[in-house]
Amino acid sequence: MALILHYIINIMLSIAEFIRKQGMTQAAFAKQMGISEAMLSLCLHGKRRFGLNTALKAKKITGMGLDEIYRGAK
Repeated sequence: MALILHYIINIMLSIAEFIRKQGMTQAAFAKQMGISEAMLSLCLHGKRRFGLNTALKAKKITGMGLDEIYRGAK
């Protein structure tokens, strides 16, 4: 359970950091990803997990590798 929580926190921080650095809103990022703002918020707050398809969309938009998305940017 602790390992899963660790991954969720890192995903949240990686994506949230990207959004902040780009000066984007969560709504704009969610629209680019093709998901609702509510779904993005749930994922960023650890209440839902990014599935593989969502993670791949995030990879394409952010330019981060899947390892960065799932483990956090170094």
